[in-house]
Amino acid sequence: MNVFGLSLEELQSYQPKQTKKKDFNEFWEQRIEESKGQSLHISHESRSYCLPGVEVYDVYFEGFRNSRIHSTYIKPTETNSNAPTAVIFEGYNWGMLQPHHAFHYTIQGIPVLLVETRGQTTKSPDHNVYQNGGPSGWTTLGIKNPDTYYYSYVYMDCYRSIEVARELSNTKAILLGGSSQGGALALASAALHKDIMLALIDVPFLTDFKRSIELASQGPYSEIQHY
Repeated sequence: MNVFGLSLEELQSYQPKQTKKKDFNEFWEQRIEESKGQSLHISHESRSYCLPGVEVYDVYFEGFRNSRIHSTYIKPTETNSNAPTAVIFEGYNWGMLQPHHAFHYTIQGIPVLLVETRGQTTKSPDHNVYQNGGPSGWTTLGIKNPDTYYYSYVYMDCYRSIEVARELSNTKAILLGGSSQGGALALASAALHKDIMLALIDVPFLTDFKRSIELASQGPYSEIQHY
């Protein structure tokens, strides 16, 4: 991937063209209402961990419409009653969010839910059926139909994970975070939820698609070029 394609002065003032469709808000509002009618069916099991001061759990919940999503919940033994709960999303095909990735939060008494992405890990398989796309990777799966597009499902899985975190921690305040794909998922989740306390987003993937495809010299954006 090329690092940049404009001068620093141009980048500081750059804004992508608005491409939002007329039914954009209605589309996501309908999905949120549908999600609210679907139970989370949360299950969790304690996991043995090598370090004191934290409790680690494997957590499963129902993703949007289908597919059971795995996540890891890290709870400090001494929690900060005034702290939020952090929900962290993984990068594209990383599938390796481990408890130690949460330690910069847990040492502050903040519990953390590390959320996997459907289809990108063995513990979170994607059971949705796609009618088109997907020569490689996930960016074009179901791309011709917004209702069944891969990331339309993933965004809603992430939306639901926030309620999972609230139920596990019994805390309403939520902090979102992630890098690359994880940054995009945090960005989308913050937009869909009206009461997120803070979002810490690093180099978000899935933004300004047109320019990204023009600049990309390698994946994942090249998946769209291949398609």
